[in-house]
Amino acid sequence: MPIIVSDTSPLRALRHLGLLIDEADGREVARRLGLARIGALGILVRCKAHGWIDQVGPLLDRLKAELNFYISPALRREVLSLAREPAQQDVHQGDENEEA
Repeated sequence: MPIIVSDTSPLRALRHLGLLIDEADGREVARRLGLARIGALGILVRCKAHGWIDQVGPLLDRLKAELNFYISPALRREVLSLAREPAQQDVHQGDENEEA
C-alpha cells in the first residue's frame, strides 16, 4: 500500500533530525519529502570526517567478513578515496588477478 505524504505532513519536521533506516519504503518516503539519504558506507565516511573513527578500511573489511555485506571493488575504492585513505586491497577479497 503506497504512503501518500503531503507538503503539510508532520514528517517534514524530520529534515532537522537524524533518522537511520534501511528499508525501501522508508527510503522512498524520505526521497519524496526531500530528506537527505545516506547509506551505511556514507555514514562511515562522515564518521571519519568528524574524527569519530580513525579508519574506514578495516570497518569495510569487517562488514564483509562478519555480515557478508557486498561492496564492489569500484565502490570500495570510491569510499576509501572519499575517506582520504589509500585504496588498499580488501583482505577478504583476494587479488582479482590472482590465478586459482
